[in-house]
Amino acid sequence: MITKQDIRELHKHQGYPCVSLFIQTHKTMPDRLQDHIRIKDMVKEAADKLYAESKKEDVSKLVKALENLAEKIDYTKLLKGIGLFASQNFAKAYILPFNVSPKIVIDKIFATKELIKGMSVSNPFWVLSISHKPARLFKAQGEGLIEIIDDSELQQNMQGFPFKLNYDVTNDSKQQAYSVGDISASYVSRQLDYFMHQLDNLLFKTLAQEHLPIVIVGTQKNRSDFEKVTRFKKDIIVQIEGDCTHLAIEEIEKIINKQMVEFFKKENAQIIAYLNEAVGKNHCVFGIKDVWRQARIGMIRTLIIEDNYQVPAYIDDKNPDEVIIYDKFNTPGGYKDITDDITSKVFNSKGKVLFVNEGSLSKFEKIAAILWY
Repeated sequence: MITKQDIRELHKHQGYPCVSLFIQTHKTMPDRLQDHIRIKDMVKEAADKLYAESKKEDVSKLVKALENLAEKIDYTKLLKGIGLFASQNFAKAYILPFNVSPKIVIDKIFATKELIKGMSVSNPFWVLSISHKPARLFKAQGEGLIEIIDDSELQQNMQGFPFKLNYDVTNDSKQQAYSVGDISASYVSRQLDYFMHQLDNLLFKTLAQEHLPIVIVGTQKNRSDFEKVTRFKKDIIVQIEGDCTHLAIEEIEKIINKQMVEFFKKENAQIIAYLNEAVGKNHCVFGIKDVWRQARIGMIRTLIIEDNYQVPAYIDDKNPDEVIIYDKFNTPGGYKDITDDITSKVFNSKGKVLFVNEGSLSKFEKIAAILWY
């Protein structure tokens, strides 16, 4: 799985040719059966490109490294995509939990913008399905969910997920609930309140290990009852109406993904509003040339860039502040996409990189930056 540290490691390797391959893969059958063919074909295509522009003896080692990467892939562990990266002295494959656009990039640097983008739109979060029969916890990464299933003994002792109330007071019909023995309404209320407190305690243990935003799913009453007791109200980013108690994980993924698309649309709108505010305070620059200058000196707090925006360019060693833009993507000695280098510089200087829909930054020349000061 790709991490921020992996991306920083890729940034250390520079010098032509650095080869980056992105291939869409599948985590389920029967689609997975074709993945090895797609990867093999793309490696061959990359090799053909290298041989076409360089002497065979100069790139044969690199081609062999790509072929070895493809041979060592564990196809049973693939997710949404895979990235293969190879240069003369480096070769590594990364399983990716997000969708990628299939492509081959041969440049002076590795094409990490695709990775940064993927991580920015697939930041992990917890999904808590609130129910007494039982409550379920999932970790979301990209468009996929992984359910947290603890040891059966922990579950039986109300100390693990799935988390079930030992006494069944979950029926919506009060008449049925109260007809079992001599159960009073106050007893039922205390049991439900105890359940919500225990659920929050269990969530506390999980977040102590990995504190991430939370999406909660459940009926309005269950969500309201949980909100009254939880210590993590500020961490809840989305609430979804519904009961996921007995749904298959694929069905829950569809529900979550649909709601998160709407969440990210609203977040994009907030980003543009914040950008307009920064312009008024002179804390913003835009256009590829000005953004490049600020990226070089680590002045960018937040880089905002349109999806699919690419700029082939050349940087003069004698005047590295100046970006010379080309009209084509295969100019010798230039960057195939200077925005890739910009995103890597911002990423490495601990700035934030955000991607917005095409057309969102039309008045900002497709790329803008909010400065640290």
